[in-house]
Amino acid sequence: MIRDLLHRLGGLVTLALGLAASWWGIVTPLEAARAQAPEVHYDIKLFVLAPLLLIFGLFFLLVGDRVPYRNAEERKLTTVGWILMTVVAVAAFGSYFLLKQQFATLGYH
Repeated sequence: MIRDLLHRLGGLVTLALGLAASWWGIVTPLEAARAQAPEVHYDIKLFVLAPLLLIFGLFFLLVGDRVPYRNAEERKLTTVGWILMTVVAVAAFGSYFLLKQQFATLGYH
């Protein structure tokens, strides 16, 4: 019970960090580009970090420790872990290419 609650609390914190990383690293540069700032900077690492934090944070918040995403003894991901990592990869690539398209549309190359 306590362990499940700690996982859910950790998920909430992870989700909050993911939202902050998304805002700071993705939304803020996009808003600067929309405001026609002379230069816009972003860090490509945040396109991996933000989806990772958001997806795993949401997973832990909703599921807690009821569904294992990794096998700690063998140091391997379970099927659920691989599904989560696939969703992270798709979200990372999708958000990166969407932002690049938005920048190109706004005249930034």
